[in-house]
Amino acid sequence: SYDASGNLGYHEDLVNKVNYRYIYDLSDRLVKIKESNGNEILYNYDANSNHNKVTEKVNNNTYVTSYAYDKDDRPTSVTTPKNKNINYNYDKIGRVSNNTISTGLIPYTTKYSYVNGIDGSTTNKISSIENGGKKISYTYDKNGNIETITENSKTIKYYYNELNELKKEEHRNSSGALEKTIKYYYDGGGNLLKRELYKGESTTPTVTSTSKQIDNNWKDKFTGFNTRSIGIDEIGNPIAWEKWVTNTDGEILDIDGNVDKDGENPLYEQWEFEWEEGRQLSKISRSGKSLYDIEYKYNDDGIRTEKTVNGVTTKYHVVDGNVTFETNGTDKIYYTYDSENKLVSIELNGVEYYYVRNAQGDIISLIDSSGDEVVSYTYDTWG
Repeated sequence: SYDASGNLGYHEDLVNKVNYRYIYDLSDRLVKIKESNGNEILYNYDANSNHNKVTEKVNNNTYVTSYAYDKDDRPTSVTTPKNKNINYNYDKIGRVSNNTISTGLIPYTTKYSYVNGIDGSTTNKISSIENGGKKISYTYDKNGNIETITENSKTIKYYYNELNELKKEEHRNSSGALEKTIKYYYDGGGNLLKRELYKGESTTPTVTSTSKQIDNNWKDKFTGFNTRSIGIDEIGNPIAWEKWVTNTDGEILDIDGNVDKDGENPLYEQWEFEWEEGRQLSKISRSGKSLYDIEYKYNDDGIRTEKTVNGVTTKYHVVDGNVTFETNGTDKIYYTYDSENKLVSIELNGVEYYYVRNAQGDIISLIDSSGDEVVSYTYDTWG
């Protein structure tokens, strides 16, 4: 239901059996959300109606996040529930020049450099990002595609076809020697048909992966990978898939976890998927490598609110489309977002960690309150 000003006043989530009441101030700004399960969210504003504090009471815990802005309403800081400040600084044309996290005696700093445009103009393309002293550099081709990424003296170079589809990537070590090459092939509709991996300077592919689109009426319908078929329902959701277990290079592993060079003892997994409401994944079952079942529940907006893995249930608290809290009955995790809804920190059982990103926005590590890296992540070209 809605109030006299047209604001949402009451919402009943019939799926999860939770009711929400929305309360506004005289300026029609949302100041409180009350849930029938006892959870509550409070919003405070500055003179320009920017959120300057959000208080979330969830699962008998209280988390407070504060925000500050400059005279142009640009975010200048986030203060996390553990009272750590993440500060943002800008250059003279409004681009973020650096941000700092108040870790230990020395703040953890991320610095940004940008590509110069033609004839002294400026761009928003990042030429390098330096996280805590670790630098990642980027170059771009004339179409704006990333051409090279250099990190730890290792370089990946990307090549594109006339449609700006990635056709090849070369990985070189710190000495410049070629470690591997990956080639990609597409059909006329841009669907990936084949991937080839070459080790070192070899001209013979070590691994060739192929996809199958055999539905002439649905050209981008993914129906198989290598020699394994994928069962598809009437709207294109996968419902069954038997796949070989591979390493990050796509090489098939044997039952002991080693590369299966002779193909005699490949390790496989049998996956089955169930769907509801069209595209909502409701259940996954896996056999072969190990047995387990996963079930999912969603709210009436289609956002996942519950996951059960082999009988252990994790529940998620969702605010404005973002997961802010989760618990499996043992662990409690709270997620903090900045004023632009980007994750900045995670609190696990009372201990807070902070996200570090590359120029593409991928999370590449977590650091603790002393600025030390505790987890790192790597990605392939497709993220």
